[in-house]
Amino acid sequence: MSSVVVEFVIRPEEGPSRRADAHFATLVDVKSVQGWRRQIHGAKDILTEDALEFASEACKRWMFYRSRRRTASSIKTIGRRISPGKKEEVAFLLVAREESAPARCLGIALCRRTWANHLVLDFLATHPICLRDGPDRLRGIGKGLLFGVCEIGNSIGATALWGEATESSAPKYKAMFRLDESDDLFYVPSSNLRAFRAAMAAQIETEGLRQK
Repeated sequence: MSSVVVEFVIRPEEGPSRRADAHFATLVDVKSVQGWRRQIHGAKDILTEDALEFASEACKRWMFYRSRRRTASSIKTIGRRISPGKKEEVAFLLVAREESAPARCLGIALCRRTWANHLVLDFLATHPICLRDGPDRLRGIGKGLLFGVCEIGNSIGATALWGEATESSAPKYKAMFRLDESDDLFYVPSSNLRAFRAAMAAQIETEGLRQK
């Protein structure tokens, strides 16, 4: 059974907000994500192509790390792998899913804990179906996954989060983490990570959800 990290809010184009969670991925989740491309029909815009590419690369890289025994399936596992004095790099893959439809993977985030106890966001992707205008569009998936990343960072005392941004994602990272600047590389210090985590936790409390 996978380990749930946080619960968060997703918002459809119409209707009330719904509950989702971010959890450590299993092989079943990875297989589901690898099937995203078969679920997309018709012309693909750049956001769709980016999402499919990032999801595919995240799964491949996670499988590589798993074959090298460098992945973690829970926060406790990460803690054991990075006990005092150890500078081991540990990768983890978070998957978002809706509570009412747990078999459907809404998004993924592949991260690594570095030897310097930073977190690196390698890939973040939302299911392309959830990005398209229409009844299937859902907002808040990427933000919820980043909340899960911050929760893990808080648990292990990570001092920063950094990663590469696309032209479309850079402004979103800047706004979410209240950064002075963000271009093709974003860097989030621990103070900003704490502020983002607190804001997300407050939102959950306000909307009647609970943090795991």
